Amino acid sequence: MYRAGEMTDEIICATCGRTHPVTESELAFGLPDVVFDLPESERAERCKIGEDIVSLDDRTFFLRGLLPLKVAGRAREYCIGVWAEVSEDVLNRVLELWDDPDQGREHTMPGSLAN
Repeated sequence: MYRAGEMTDEIICATCGRTHPVTESELAFGLPDVVFDLPESERAERCKIGEDIVSLDDRTFFLRGLLPLKVAGRAREYCIGVWAEVSEDVLNRVLELWDDPDQGREHTMPGSLAN
């Protein structure tokens, strides 16, 4: 990383530890806001946290996804890693389709941005 007031063309990735050009970096939220705001001890008791799915109290469910944005001067879309709150029915349907090669044909499912 860099110190305040210091500019750099590269950053150290928090995920892989390697250096990447700043122009290729993208923002990603580690957890849904409501889960992140919980004290760690409470989070450990109330949440099941996976890489792509989080549940809170076994009744509020979140899925991780990418929010693509077109940015002028950028060769590809800028994708923000976000969490969406979904119903249990939507979560179950996503799990049914998880490894289905035709999942892209599924209709849009409702969810609310959770970051």
